Amino acid sequence: MRFKAYRFPFAWRDISLYRGELFGAAILSVIFYHYFKLFYEIEASNKAIYIISRFYYNAIGSVGVDIFIFLSGFGLYYSLSRKPKLSSYYLKRVRRVVIPYLLCGLFYWTIRDFVFMHRTFLEFLLDYSLLSFWISEAISFWFISFITVLYIISPFVYWLANDRRRFAAGVVCSFGLILLCYFFARDIFENIEVALQRLPYFLIGMRVGKISKQQNTVMNREHRYG
Repeated sequence: MRFKAYRFPFAWRDISLYRGELFGAAILSVIFYHYFKLFYEIEASNKAIYIISRFYYNAIGSVGVDIFIFLSGFGLYYSLSRKPKLSSYYLKRVRRVVIPYLLCGLFYWTIRDFVFMHRTFLEFLLDYSLLSFWISEAISFWFISFITVLYIISPFVYWLANDRRRFAAGVVCSFGLILLCYFFARDIFENIEVALQRLPYFLIGMRVGKISKQQNTVMNREHRYG
C-alpha cells in the first residue's frame, strides 16, 4: 500500500500559532546548554557524556537564547501593533520583568556580594542595578539587563520594522555596532558580547512579526468574505 505525503507550505504566521511551544523549546535548549556545558568544562570521566557534551556545547551552544530573543521581538511587534499607550506598555513590562527581578535580585546580590564576596555597598548597587554587566562583565542576570534595554528601545525598533528600508538600515547598523566594538572597543565588546551579538535577532524578530501579522490579516479576510 502506498501513502501519499502532503506537504503544507510554511508561512510566517505559523510562528504566532506555535509561539508558546517555541518558547518552551528555547527554554529547554538553554537548560541543556548549561547542563552539557558543565560536563564539558570539567571533562566528565564518562567518555560518552563528555563527547555528547562537547558536541552540544560546540555545535548547538546557546541557540535557545537566540530563539528567545527572536520570539521576544516577534511578540512585541504584535503588542505594539495594537497601539497601546507607551505608559501602559512600559508598566506592563515593569510588572512582568522588573518587579520580579527586584525581589529575586535583592536576595541573590545581598547573599553573593556581602556574604560570599565581601563587596562594598557601591559594588552591591552596581550589581543590583545590573549596571555591572555593562561595565565589568558581571554576567549574572545579564539576560534581564539586556531584555530590559530591548523593552525600552522596542517602540523605536517597531518603527524600523514597519519599513523595509529602515529595517535594513537598522540591521546593518546593529552589525556595524558589533564590528565597531569588536575592533575599536574590545574591552567593552568582551563585557557585553553575550548580549550585543544578539541584537540583530531582536530586529529580525520584529520584522518577521510584521510579516506574520500581515499574513494573519489576509487569512482572516479570506475566511470572513470567502
